[in-house]
Amino acid sequence: MALKSTVMSVLSIGAAYSVIVDRLPGWAAYPARHTSYRMFTLQPGQIGRYRANLRFTGCACAPRWCYESWTVHIAFTPPRPDLFLSGVADRDVDQRVHLYGGSARRAALHRAS
Repeated sequence: MALKSTVMSVLSIGAAYSVIVDRLPGWAAYPARHTSYRMFTLQPGQIGRYRANLRFTGCACAPRWCYESWTVHIAFTPPRPDLFLSGVADRDVDQRVHLYGGSARRAALHRAS
């Protein structure tokens, strides 16, 4: 199955004073999200992290599914080799859920601006 990313594009236009990170609708069977929304805004020097786990199927009638666990780091700072290994996220969105429905395994952490 082809991976369908919800990251559409990254643009650099002139001097930026903040980076806005939006979550776009995706193709996950669960949890299904059909609208886009703002996750966080980064100021210069800040690091953001988005964590999610998702379940995908080929179609609604498919008995098979695949599981993906995502950790996406975004930085509005000059790159360095250990940036995401030693840096602490200033903005952290954790949307990991129990993939079979029911109660969540862990409380969702959403520390955003």
